[in-house]
Order: sequence, then C-alpha cells, then structure tokens
Amino acid sequence: IDSVESTIISTESETVSTENPTETGWYTEMSRELKVLVIWEKVLHQILDATQRFPKSIRHSFVHRIDGLVLDITQTMVSAQYSPMDKQVVLLEQLNIQLAQLKLLLRVSADRKYVSLGLLRDLIHELDGIGMQIYAWQENNRALGRD
Repeated sequence: IDSVESTIISTESETVSTENPTETGWYTEMSRELKVLVIWEKVLHQILDATQRFPKSIRHSFVHRIDGLVLDITQTMVSAQYSPMDKQVVLLEQLNIQLAQLKLLLRVSADRKYVSLGLLRDLIHELDGIGMQIYAWQENNRALGRD
C-alpha cells in the first residue's frame, strides 16, 4: 500500500500510477485529492498535539471546539473525495468555511498565548496551502462542467 500511495501522491496531474495503468483517469483525477489528505493529516496531528498542551481549564470548551472542527474537516474532506461530482461542490464550499473557522480559532489561541506565534504562523501557512488546493479542486470541477 505504501508504494501505491507514494506513487499516487507523488504524481503530477498527467502522470499515471504504476499500480493499474488502465485506470489512468481515476489516478490522474484523484492524485490532487489524495495529496490534500496527506498534507491535512500532517496538520491534523500538529493541531491535536498543540491542543493537548492547552490549559486544562479550557479543555471542555475551546479544545473540544478545535479538536471537533479538525475531525469535521477530516470527515468533510474524505466525503468530498468519494462523493459524486455534483455533491463535491457543497462539500468543498463547506471545507472552505471549516478551514476559515479553524484559522480564526487558532488565531484566538495565539492571542490568548495557548499557541506560540511560530506554530500559528506554520499552521496558517499549511492551512492556506490546503485552501489553495481545495480551490484548485473546485476550479477543476468547474472546468470539467461538474458544478
């Protein structure tokens, strides 16, 4: 699985996976989405690790809100990946909203000194990159007339 995953993830939009060359369109189309999931998983772990260090006094409110949103984003991203193209439009818009909410909560966390400014900068940079990939996914669907 690792070799297949790395082949799919590392492919450019025109490169074909070596696992099943007869499904070139599927791998070509799915490569960006899978790459987004891999990047998101890295960010997810960084955020969950950071919230574990938040003060216990805010764990039942602020931490649960951030952690829940992180898991919701994961669920929405996977749902978009495997949904029919007509449903992807709504899910990708929802993803953009969820990412914006997460960035706001992370900025508030940094303002209240729960997260360092360096970590905030890194997370926002990663989230912006994910947002750009989601936008490209949306544009690809529009170009193919799928919205």
